Amino acid sequence: MTVKPLLPEKPLHDWGLSPEDARKLQTTLSAQLTDEPLALDDISLVAGVDVSVKDNVSRAAIVVLTFPGMEIIEIERATRPTDYPY
Repeated sequence: MTVKPLLPEKPLHDWGLSPEDARKLQTTLSAQLTDEPLALDDISLVAGVDVSVKDNVSRAAIVVLTFPGMEIIEIERATRPTDYPY
């Protein structure tokens, strides 16, 4: 199975932004979003992601599943100090 990357290999922008600059960038990037129908026959994997922040600790989890069978392929979790305003 070949998985096509969704993001370019080279970053589109610097990640070391102030909260104000990050908001401006988010507004700029949101204008580039497209809304088009999905070709469901071309989808073989889907993922669910959740992130929570409490007491300056960030927790994230992702589950990758086959589609349409919804069989779990991989589960990953991460916990780290929150180093950016949330």
